[in-house]
Amino acid sequence: MASINIIRPPKIKVDGKGKSFWSQIGMIIIGTTISLVLTIVAAQLLESHQRAKDRRLSALMVMASIENFANDQLDGIERLEQADSVCTWLLSVPVDELELLPENELSMLMRTASFNFQIVYDRAAESIFSSTLETWKNMGSFQFINNVEYCFDYMRVMADEWNKWLDEYGAQEDMILKNPDQYPGKYRCTKVLRNPAMRESMELKHNKICYMKYNANYLLYMNKKNMAVIGISEEELHDFIEESRREIVIDAPIPKAADYYTPLLSPDSITTVSTYKAHLDSIKAAMNIR
Repeated sequence: MASINIIRPPKIKVDGKGKSFWSQIGMIIIGTTISLVLTIVAAQLLESHQRAKDRRLSALMVMASIENFANDQLDGIERLEQADSVCTWLLSVPVDELELLPENELSMLMRTASFNFQIVYDRAAESIFSSTLETWKNMGSFQFINNVEYCFDYMRVMADEWNKWLDEYGAQEDMILKNPDQYPGKYRCTKVLRNPAMRESMELKHNKICYMKYNANYLLYMNKKNMAVIGISEEELHDFIEESRREIVIDAPIPKAADYYTPLLSPDSITTVSTYKAHLDSIKAAMNIR
């Protein structure tokens, strides 16, 4: 038997199978690492894509609000111009001559001239934009931010100034119509036409309408700049607006107010179900009231 050197033991040779085991372990570690990296990258790409999609939707909602606001004013102007033409004619004719017309005809003309068109400014889109403002800043979209904020300020001021003037005009007219004896004239409507303050307000209508038309078209111009900055076409914006206005048809009847109307209870039906009738009768009997 060969002797064994305990101090220097013989070298143990590792065969090919041992090397294959460690190689497999290394490949598994590398594969797991690559898979984990790819998963993280894919998640980040999906998140980035979703953020971009959300930003685009937010931009479309903001620009649709501006577009709708401007177009609503232009649609209203078509009706206002008819009122303005009637108003101009009434101011051009001496009031004494107007009073030769029947009162009902004059009243109809005055109703047409005294139009009431409120500008509605919905702050919902502005709130949505404000809530995502930091996101737009982080993207460096400062020109888009400035343009949109300018449009919102413009819309707010436009609505406030027009509605304030319209309220003042209506208050002046109401004051005359509610106190006709304090103003000269044959008819109530011609009393308005004889009032200097009212005539001045009526003369301002034409300028107010022209200014409204300019403001609406300027907003549409600014919105075109917004589209160019953010990379959204007019066709895409108009498709978004049409889709948002598309009526959703459901298999259910539309509620009608008449279906929910119930007639008032008659005095008899109220008293028959109330204990107060007996109480009242006893009081009346005590006081000898029939």
